[in-house]
Amino acid sequence: MLEASTLSDDLTTKLQLALGIELAVLPPYLYALWSIKPSSEGALEAAAQAANSIRAVVYEEMLHAGQVGNILNALGTVPDVTAHVMSYPGPLPGHTMRKLYAYDVGLGPLSAASVGTFMLIERPEWIEPVDSADGWITIGQFYEAVRKDLKKLGSGAFGGGRQLPPGDNPGPGRLTQVASLAASLEAVETVVDQGEGHRPKPDDAAPPEIDDDHEVAHYFQFATIGKYLADGRIDAKRDLYPVIENPSAARYAPDQQQANADFNKLYTALLDSLATMFGSGAPRAFGQPTELMAELRHAAARLRSLGRVPGTQKVAGPTFEYLGASEGAA
Repeated sequence: MLEASTLSDDLTTKLQLALGIELAVLPPYLYALWSIKPSSEGALEAAAQAANSIRAVVYEEMLHAGQVGNILNALGTVPDVTAHVMSYPGPLPGHTMRKLYAYDVGLGPLSAASVGTFMLIERPEWIEPVDSADGWITIGQFYEAVRKDLKKLGSGAFGGGRQLPPGDNPGPGRLTQVASLAASLEAVETVVDQGEGHRPKPDDAAPPEIDDDHEVAHYFQFATIGKYLADGRIDAKRDLYPVIENPSAARYAPDQQQANADFNKLYTALLDSLATMFGSGAPRAFGQPTELMAELRHAAARLRSLGRVPGTQKVAGPTFEYLGASEGAA
């Protein structure tokens, strides 16, 4: 959910915000994913299914960032990966804490509360209609505003080049190479379709929660995980690590602080590698970023292995702090 007043009249400003939103949801999704134990440590099938679902959502969010980046590059604007970088907990980019629908997005283990927040992020407008007159819009409505702006452009507006190739993304769906209005609209449709699913119609043959790649849309994947938590198929003591909620390095022991700092260096390298990827004259999608994502998982596991956070029964989790562009980054 976004505050409607944050929408700019400028299309590229909207698209930079869209890129910021797609990247801002990665840390909370990854934090929850990494709180799930593997089956080798006693977790049962429902937990493994939840992990697979969240991992797929993360890959698709990376695809969404690539789609938005391709549109920006086609319009001759370099995607700005860190323009809307978040500190956690806090509101999503474009979402202030004013009255209706206000919520913070934090870092926490998989739980009913974290899944509830994820469903707020991914909520389809047609689940419970939101009246923009109240000052709020869903992310789907936000992308509808982007679509309307794209349709106002002439046929020659999409000659900026620097397109990520279609076969490089790590998850379901294909990156759209944007060289026309039709391609830009297709890229936006993929983002909305994978997040919300199809808006239901009276003659729909397929369930609205299924996207065009026959994958379950994000909102409905999180709804299923919520059911697993509610009925006990996912049990926190058996299936999850007791990772601290909304971590703060100030609370950590010295070795935990160092491991967290090492994680944040990798997280910074990840964002910088995405900036380099988007700004390259001949970009390749998600090679180094995907490798860095795997390194982040190992760094989070090392931090978790360093024992309890002083004064708590919880183990440490990464704070996901961007440290500023590294030397040589684009």
